[in-house]
Amino acid sequence: MQSSQYSVYNEDYKKELEQIPPPLTRKDEEEEEEDFCLNDNWYTNKKGDTCDSISKAAGVSGVLLYMGNQELLRDCHKIPEGLKLCLPTVCKTYYVKPEDTCLSIEISLGIRWDTIRKYNSWVDRDCNNLQGGTEFYGKSVCIGPLGTADTLAQLRQPSTERDFTPLRISSGNTPNLLRVSPPENTKIPEGATLRCGKWHVVTESDTCRGICQDNDICADGLLLKANPSLKKDDCQASLVPGVALCVAPISGWDSE
Repeated sequence: MQSSQYSVYNEDYKKELEQIPPPLTRKDEEEEEEDFCLNDNWYTNKKGDTCDSISKAAGVSGVLLYMGNQELLRDCHKIPEGLKLCLPTVCKTYYVKPEDTCLSIEISLGIRWDTIRKYNSWVDRDCNNLQGGTEFYGKSVCIGPLGTADTLAQLRQPSTERDFTPLRISSGNTPNLLRVSPPENTKIPEGATLRCGKWHVVTESDTCRGICQDNDICADGLLLKANPSLKKDDCQASLVPGVALCVAPISGWDSE
């Protein structure tokens, strides 16, 4: 703004404009970006640290640790000593073992079949990249929402309604399913319940996880309980093409 016979620029405007800070230079912007951390929770790397050791000790996801510092981390196994890393928000974690699958983790912890993918969006539908991903980023994965227990408790609003019971086929509180016969010309695996409202005939391309997702039957390990021929430690290898599996046990199926 400049003074002229047509403008309102005067000494008052001049004083106001002088109080406005100058625009940030490129150097200033880079310094601000380097110092920013959402949680303001920093970790200075020590000799021998890896994404795996840091995330395990801090109770955070290894993938989130890498993603938040990917411009600094070239190799999660070789982190320069003294490097300052921004730690992601904590979550309830599970440390993946070499033989683990998404399904085996969820069954062993008694959590919903889709928990691993829900809180770790990088895991693919069939969980094929779980081992490879955690080998690089670190074996700690989230099995619950981001946030400390205290923070999550504050977010929960008290309810005046009665406790909600999830509707599950095995719980006895779903609408009654009618018992149906297995498909013709199919084999029934030994031990499988015949008190079943829906059957699935295994194909060559099937996976245990896919069957679970398509039929919502992995809660509490229901698929394995209704079809004991499926092995807990290696469900995939237990699938036999042409065999009919019960994917919807009727109410009271486990009392026979």
